[in-house]
Amino acid sequence: MTPTDTPEQLFQRFQQAGDPADLAKVFDATAPQLLLLAAHVSPDGGAAEDLLQETFLQAMQRAEQWDAERPLLPWLAGILRHRAQDLARKLRLRRPKAELSDLVVAADGAGPLAEAESNELLRRVQAALDSLQSPFREALVLRLVHGLQPTEIAHALGRPPATVRGQLKRGLEVLRGVLPASLASGLAMLLLPGRGVAATRAALLAATGREKVTAVALGGSSRSAVWVTSIACMLGVFVGGYFLFFNTVPVAPPSGTVEAAEAAEQPSSESDKTVAELVEPRREVTVVTKAADQQDTSTLRGRCVRVTDGLPLEGGTATVSFGRGRFMTQDEEFRNWPDPIEVRIGAGGLFAIEWQPKKLQRVYLEVATPGHSTATEEWISLRSGIDVDLGDIALLPGCLLQARVVDEQGAPVPRAWISIERRSGGVADASFQMWRSIDRKSDEQGLLGDELLPPGTYGVASRHDEALYKVLRPTHIELDGVTPRTIDIVVRRTGVERSIAGRVTDQSGQAVAGLIVCLDPDYVDLGKTVTEADGSFYLPIQYPRKTQPLGIPATEQRYRLLGEPREYTVGDQDVQLRVQRQPAVDVPVVVVDARTGKPVEQFGIAHELDYWSGEHRLVIPPDRFYRPVAPARYTGGRTVLQVYPGQHRLMVWPEDKNLATAYMIPFTVGAAGAEPIRVELQGYAEAKLLLKDESGQPMPGVEVRLTHSLASGPHFGSMWSVEEFALGVGGGRSTGVALQTQTTDAEGRAVFRAPIAEQRLGLQLSGTWVRWQRRPIGVVGREGATWEITLPALARVHGTVGPDAFLQRTGPSPEEILADSMVRSENSELHYSCASIWLESKSGEHGGRGFVRPDGSFVIDAAKPGNYQIRIEDDHIGQVTVGELQLQAGEDREIAVDASKFVPARLTASVFVDGAPWLRGEFGLIGVDHRETVDVNLGSDGRGTVLTRPARYLPYVSWQDDAGTHKLFAADRTSLASGSDATQSFFFEQRVLRLQVVNSDGTPAKDQLLFASLVDYPEAYRMIRGAVRADADGMVTLDPALPGRVELRLTRDGGSVVATIASEPRPTTEVRVVLPK
Repeated sequence: MTPTDTPEQLFQRFQQAGDPADLAKVFDATAPQLLLLAAHVSPDGGAAEDLLQETFLQAMQRAEQWDAERPLLPWLAGILRHRAQDLARKLRLRRPKAELSDLVVAADGAGPLAEAESNELLRRVQAALDSLQSPFREALVLRLVHGLQPTEIAHALGRPPATVRGQLKRGLEVLRGVLPASLASGLAMLLLPGRGVAATRAALLAATGREKVTAVALGGSSRSAVWVTSIACMLGVFVGGYFLFFNTVPVAPPSGTVEAAEAAEQPSSESDKTVAELVEPRREVTVVTKAADQQDTSTLRGRCVRVTDGLPLEGGTATVSFGRGRFMTQDEEFRNWPDPIEVRIGAGGLFAIEWQPKKLQRVYLEVATPGHSTATEEWISLRSGIDVDLGDIALLPGCLLQARVVDEQGAPVPRAWISIERRSGGVADASFQMWRSIDRKSDEQGLLGDELLPPGTYGVASRHDEALYKVLRPTHIELDGVTPRTIDIVVRRTGVERSIAGRVTDQSGQAVAGLIVCLDPDYVDLGKTVTEADGSFYLPIQYPRKTQPLGIPATEQRYRLLGEPREYTVGDQDVQLRVQRQPAVDVPVVVVDARTGKPVEQFGIAHELDYWSGEHRLVIPPDRFYRPVAPARYTGGRTVLQVYPGQHRLMVWPEDKNLATAYMIPFTVGAAGAEPIRVELQGYAEAKLLLKDESGQPMPGVEVRLTHSLASGPHFGSMWSVEEFALGVGGGRSTGVALQTQTTDAEGRAVFRAPIAEQRLGLQLSGTWVRWQRRPIGVVGREGATWEITLPALARVHGTVGPDAFLQRTGPSPEEILADSMVRSENSELHYSCASIWLESKSGEHGGRGFVRPDGSFVIDAAKPGNYQIRIEDDHIGQVTVGELQLQAGEDREIAVDASKFVPARLTASVFVDGAPWLRGEFGLIGVDHRETVDVNLGSDGRGTVLTRPARYLPYVSWQDDAGTHKLFAADRTSLASGSDATQSFFFEQRVLRLQVVNSDGTPAKDQLLFASLVDYPEAYRMIRGAVRADADGMVTLDPALPGRVELRLTRDGGSVVATIASEPRPTTEVRVVLPK
């Protein structure tokens, strides 16, 4: 094929002469792209090569149907599409409803196909891979050349899957910088494994009956061209005037539907479509229940689009990862959630991920496409049997920011904590959550690392608690979402080094790596670090102390600190800590049945450090105390533990359910070992509970939990069930576990199976007529126990809140309600989005609280009798009073609440400062008649919309620079009526007010302190500093000027007015202030 021979010219010659050599060249030019397309649309993963072969066989038979005026590749792709649909119908596979025409999208230009066929480009691609440093090179070669998946690469290289994914991501970013732009435009598309182009080509040409043309095939430069074309296709290049996007999940219409039948009969017309015509209308979130035979799986799908114009974004990845409940443990022993599931974002920006959800499993979704900011979303859990279409996920263009911290001479500054935070612009219209900031320390080369940030204005400053360096320049940067930025952040050292650094070695002088060094072994979170491979450590100090002790926490059982604890000077960078490795010692354990004295041979056993300090205080949450260990057989009930010296506690879980678990048996291990531990497992006894009110009447329907607490005495912390702890949920600040839950019967009674001789039992009570409370109980003996509890008589309030307009603009949004339908009912958090309704006396005492459901109904259980105001709180309106109520003991009151005066107003604001849209900082509203302050998020055009309480407001804008935070107030207030929809423009003018403060004799009032009060806009006083100080020349500069008239006094708490000043309608106003004698 000469440089001028296009696939269209070659196929036209095949039409006319039927020479298989021309067809072979067409195959060489187009097969790699079509094979990748076939791999993604094939209903059977192993049928891609067959689809490719059938596509060319049909193209041979229908060669005369091709219009030479049209591009060839879309025509071939259309044939492949219909062959895939035929195969899908034969296999009776159900597919997501979408058009396969989205797989081919027209584009201008011929693309880099000619370049891809050259040996020079082959050399550049191979050289780019060879130029990568280890470990990125090995991972990328296995991914790009051999087609292995990240989990397979991890197994081959012996690396964690998360590490491999990070190395692939970083390696691809490096390749972008060294390959031609045409190849680097879509690096996320990876080469798919398969039978290969060569075998399919041979079979195709054999089918022509002219096998001799195979001599043209894969030798020499032609082979190189096919390989490089495959790499080019893998990288997502434009080929033959078209860009092929590949979807992870086939997107043919479901078999058996009208759409599928129509698609099979209609001729291909993809090549006639433009990009704009291929864009679907905006899609909303939908949740569909799956068929009965698919109830054990769930699916997340969506479409990635550009936030600017809604065009689809292909070529990235969508990843679902998992956690457990609210707390992500780092304990590998209990890390039993699945590995992340990663799929490609294919044609039309579509993706779909299917898996089997588990109870108490948090779900995280991360979507990333080349050149755009990563978007994330999470759910506390997802219920099984649902197909969730997230609709359009609007992604912001990302700008690659590379930042380095240097001093004024240009030398790198390590360990400078810099914050780069978005101030305005670029995110108002985006869906999902976007990363918008950098907040980290520079490394030894002064680098802050690379970050892909959405467009907008970003402030650059030292972190608020970083006192060592001050940022000189730049103090803010503009990112357009297109142009990569490399900046040097120039800092000046303004404080002393508030850290301690040094090295840890053992008794033989060898470096100790991976050891935690902390400020206080009893309060590790006050400050800690981990030693590097050479034993070095660096520990920043945030507390205003000149000296600081160092130690290692009790969890570091392998070592103990040599020498007496001592204080080290803050700023010392050469501290030498010596530790001694502690050998584990044998601790014999025998487990017996306390009732018979006979050995118990089937049990699980575990031990932990004793984290207790004092009677009630828990230093480290020991959530592992309650995670059952699987029973094993121990002959004679005997085993030996390998334990490091220190204070420990033992737990034993018997297989015999008639024996109770033994929790928290204390034992001490010294250097010489420990005394044998005899564990006597107790049984259970019946414990009876009677609940009654103050009048002696029984209290039915009360939920009662029998709990085991880790705290001695009357203290009980948060509780989780045994099943939750077994799954690793809880942890955090939990200090106990619920052993059994019962509900009192009509006589107020409940019966429990309580462990005998347990010292830390308690009850948790809750219900319609009972306020949630904890009650300690005594030890249960072998004969059982009877508990009788008397509770105060309470009341109940229920009813509705209206009108409908109030409900529509408060509480959960339709999107939140829909999202809640995806979550398991026991994990629903919808009430957190609902408006709160509660009873509050004039003295501030709370009588009870409930939530306003989306339909307006509410219930306040276990309310205290008394006289109350009815209060409602919502994110949009703050706290308001909507009525009064007098409540009697035992009363069940139904009421209707009218909140028509507080229907949130919707304000669409356009903000201009000095005639230009406001992009540098924030915009907000200060309540005139109430103390609420409203922040309005502005987009890149200076516009924003907010729902807020109907009231009068003073608008303001604010920004930050080297001099601090500034606020500029509007000249006029604005009023928003209940339920209104207002569109307003707000204009601000920057003015400066300069005061010349002089004494009565005319000399400058050096360092004079003046106190300002606002006459016309007193509500703004909450947002400003009320004191100003003159400089050495008696000058005070207010930039921007305070709003309206300002009274100046010499004392904070009143006194005579020295002067009343105000800025004029011009850029700068100068005022002379004469102080009294």
